Amino acid sequence: MSEITIDKNLCSSCGSCVAICTADNFEQAGDATPTIKEEIRCNRCGHCIALCPKDAIHIQGVDMNRIKLITSGKISEDEMADFIASRRSIRHFKEKEVNKKTIEKLLESASMAATAKNGQDRSFVVIAGQDKVNHLEQVILKHIEKVAPGLKLLFSFLLFPPFASLFLKPQQKKLLQSLLGNIETFKNSKPDDHLIFNNAPAVVAAYAKKDRGMNRDVFGAIHCASALEYLMMQAHAMGLGTCWIGFAMLFPKVLNKELSVPKGYTVYGVVTLGYPHYSFKRTVARSPVLEVTYY
Repeated sequence: MSEITIDKNLCSSCGSCVAICTADNFEQAGDATPTIKEEIRCNRCGHCIALCPKDAIHIQGVDMNRIKLITSGKISEDEMADFIASRRSIRHFKEKEVNKKTIEKLLESASMAATAKNGQDRSFVVIAGQDKVNHLEQVILKHIEKVAPGLKLLFSFLLFPPFASLFLKPQQKKLLQSLLGNIETFKNSKPDDHLIFNNAPAVVAAYAKKDRGMNRDVFGAIHCASALEYLMMQAHAMGLGTCWIGFAMLFPKVLNKELSVPKGYTVYGVVTLGYPHYSFKRTVARSPVLEVTYY
């Protein structure tokens, strides 16, 4: 029995499933009811289900209860642009916990992010509660204290004028200078400073398989980043604030160990989550796109 089935009693023979399927799993003779080919390569993207006007298609392994009829109106392009522009990176949070139901809704939105070949190969670790978040922060800070001398020596060498002028681009030099300053700041920080996670009530980490050259695993970092972006926009819509914590990503092995990430996988993104202490009144200026090439 095929993993794709069509209810002939419901099917209107419109042929939409034949047209939309990128894997070419359907065929249709004239105005007859479409049929499923003998050899199929369905990746369960669900487009045939989403497009079918009669709800006649079912795919084995797809939870039909999670599929909703689209009834809400479209967001205008100006409203969407304003909403995106109004989101800020939040570093000051109220002393208010984010409950489990809210986090689950955010993760549901994150799971809707596009993935290559519908791989959906990204998972999440939720660190809920300031005590747990602060503990993770201290683990990272202790590691920074341990490796700081070696990193400082390495970065200082790379920034040595003769070497830097020959091998580093201006933006690379600026990044290294910033990292060198950050490491020194974090190394000398006090526990109550909360310089990494900003005393956030929750943190969400996304992980996927490690890159292994030019195969499917190479998309793990992209899938995690895309999912977290969906989560951040949904959080913004729900009155929550988020911030991408890039500095934490300098020490993936520390995160993987502390968060019990499965072997062969690695954390690709970390964001803080909580209720903003301040309410922004306007957007900020961003540099215009400097160069666009139309091919």
